[in-house]
Amino acid sequence: MRNNKYIEALLYNYNRNKVDIKNMKLDLEVLENDYQGVGAIVYEERTQATNAFTSSVENEIIRRDEKIIKLRNDIRLKEIEVQKIDNIVESLSDKEQQFIRLKYFEKNTHNQISEKIDISFDYINEYRLKTLNKISRFILE
Repeated sequence: MRNNKYIEALLYNYNRNKVDIKNMKLDLEVLENDYQGVGAIVYEERTQATNAFTSSVENEIIRRDEKIIKLRNDIRLKEIEVQKIDNIVESLSDKEQQFIRLKYFEKNTHNQISEKIDISFDYINEYRLKTLNKISRFILE
């Protein structure tokens, strides 16, 4: 089982990951639509004979394609992490779901959470640990 700090980090980063995914998709769109430099080929005078056949345009296209592949992979990994959290939270009771949303996604204080879901302030930390232990069963090592 994963420790509670790891699980809490996943939960606290949930909203940030969703924003990152949206921004990364925008970056991907820019990269996929960026054809700067592809329109013109520059012929340079060479002083030595060479068998290599590369151009700045080819190199730019290769670098752009590599960035696109990396960005797609990064997006997918974040999407998977967000989906795993969604799946885990869906498996919890309504009260536990509400607790997770209030504590980790909306970052409410223990006092605010206590008022909103009718749990005594003194019991909040114990309830947090109980919920995190329940979540840890769903997260693979």
